[in-house]
Amino acid sequence: MTADCHGPRTVKVAVIGTGLAGLTSAYLLEKFGIDDQKSIQFEVHVFEKNASLGMDASSISVSSGQQEDIRIDVPMRSFMSGYYDRLFKLYKHLGVACRPARFSFGWSRIHGQQPADLGAEDVASYTQNSSYLTYSGARTVGLINAFQKGTQNPSSNSNSWWLALLNAWCTAWVFIVVASSYLKVISYSVWYQGRAQYSNPAHPVSKMTIGQWFQYVGVHPYFVHKVFIPLFAAVCTNSWESMLEYPAVDVLEYMAKGIFQESFVVTHGVCDVVDRLTKPVSNVHVGVQIQLIRPGNGNHLHILEDDRGQTYDCDHVIFATQANHARNILQASYDHEAQRTSSSAFLDDVALQIKMLTRFKYETSVVINHTDMRLLPDDQQAWQTLNLTMVDKCVEPDPTNDCRYIIRSPHATTMTTHIVNWTNAKLDRRRAPSTLYLQTTNPCLCPDPKKILSVSWFERATVTLDSRKAIEQDLFPRQQGTTLLGPCQGSHNIWFVGSYCWYGIPLLEGCVASAEHVVVSGIGVTESVDITPPWGTSTIK
Repeated sequence: MTADCHGPRTVKVAVIGTGLAGLTSAYLLEKFGIDDQKSIQFEVHVFEKNASLGMDASSISVSSGQQEDIRIDVPMRSFMSGYYDRLFKLYKHLGVACRPARFSFGWSRIHGQQPADLGAEDVASYTQNSSYLTYSGARTVGLINAFQKGTQNPSSNSNSWWLALLNAWCTAWVFIVVASSYLKVISYSVWYQGRAQYSNPAHPVSKMTIGQWFQYVGVHPYFVHKVFIPLFAAVCTNSWESMLEYPAVDVLEYMAKGIFQESFVVTHGVCDVVDRLTKPVSNVHVGVQIQLIRPGNGNHLHILEDDRGQTYDCDHVIFATQANHARNILQASYDHEAQRTSSSAFLDDVALQIKMLTRFKYETSVVINHTDMRLLPDDQQAWQTLNLTMVDKCVEPDPTNDCRYIIRSPHATTMTTHIVNWTNAKLDRRRAPSTLYLQTTNPCLCPDPKKILSVSWFERATVTLDSRKAIEQDLFPRQQGTTLLGPCQGSHNIWFVGSYCWYGIPLLEGCVASAEHVVVSGIGVTESVDITPPWGTSTIK
């Protein structure tokens, strides 16, 4: 901090990372970080290691045949009314235009025999993609007849009556199992919410994974493994195994808050959000990778050092990166300081923060934009906005084990193909336009390389019971319905924001909520500045 008897005191804040959490933190400090006496002013510096800001860095532009190109968000970012309270308020304040996505969902499986020594890009041509369930945006259930190919004209074959009967019986069985299991899960999730059990650490559900909870209440295995887990593995962008290890309260609360709610997307792409959030921010450093933090030796508490050896003074550091990236920077900082001294408050604080960050786990995912319709179900009538596909064990997606365009073996995750045309207001929304833009997350089949538009690899936080305890104990503990700041927040004026460090599934809501809480209840209180967002109280529950 710098003081001047003729002007306000300047508080320098470094924000490392430019996802939604980092940009929201910077926006709140620059826009509303002014005290009534104007004795303090915040000077915010935002650091992004890539060449463009993180929230829109992987998005692409495609030609529409009109004057301006169309932006496709990568990854696709949707948000649901009921669950995204803080995000909706932020977007409304910014004037960000949103539109209903009207998602529909389809489940299918890849099966069939493939020739030996087949290239990965040809596997989709030698296998079948058969739908077995659809779920409409109107929150109703419809079933795809998986036995249609075996059904013949009753008058031409006497056995066809048996096939028709088998088809009807299987359809009815699936409908009963899916509908009854869905109602059972929804009923429990709403009941828990009504009795405030999600915030009750003594209730059994708070100690269970979602896989354990399914067994505890007796949900049918078909619904669990063929419907629910593939769907939520797509929502959380992780493996089926990791999805079963998710805390039950996070998944069930998401369902309870989302019942009968609509999903939305930003009308003009997340680039519109980035533009509005960065408008008041003067100091944006792109292509700058912060390597470590050193204790300051003058008017400021910290000195940041980047990969080119350049240094930056600051009073507060907000880590708006992934937990593993923040851990790496802090570990380098610890090692650097330990060479200078064996004991200091800085080393003690950073050691606790590193220990906390190691409790968060990540999985790698890939998002490919392409125009290869082979990754959609074979039956065009079964196409949905979001197509959730699983690969049978008999299929080898990467026979030569050298494909760069599929998720790595054992492919135990959901391949989610989003038909972009159906949610983008500027693209041709006919069912089969001349160009169908597709975005496949975690492809288990390789798209035709000639039809690939972009490939982006990401790391996504996957929640465990232990990582949730880290939030409860070290980051944002809750007492009597109020969220507080934990012991790892603000230690040596180092703060953490992001989807991973907030309660629930790591989504956009956690980015906004954690950023708001750190800025308002953390930095604002530390510097005795009343920072009040225009969309409501700073008490986040």
